[in-house]
Amino acid sequence: MLYDEARMALTKERLEDLRKEKKLSFEQLSKQLAERGVSISHTNLKNYEINDPLHPLYGRTRSMSIEYLVAFADFYDVSVEYLLGLSNSCKQEYHDISEQLGLWCYPEFWITPLIPNY
Repeated sequence: MLYDEARMALTKERLEDLRKEKKLSFEQLSKQLAERGVSISHTNLKNYEINDPLHPLYGRTRSMSIEYLVAFADFYDVSVEYLLGLSNSCKQEYHDISEQLGLWCYPEFWITPLIPNY
């Protein structure tokens, strides 16, 4: 499964929809991301949403850093897979193996016998 033109267009569309859903301008989004420690200029944010294949900056989304991708997912509370067009489920899903194994309750109970002088 490649990150092809269709998925790139979907990423651009989803970034735009999520920003508009929060009623944020590019400047406001840039400021809010900066407050979270991620510096992305409002110009770059705008370029990530350009969905015209003839525009010279159209390919910007393809070269988006992982840091930015994760920042967008965190900010909008969606999964990276959703932003990349690999999933239609927008909610982040957390899978904790300790919960699946039933070890989430009282972890010291499980660890104590294994560690001397705990």
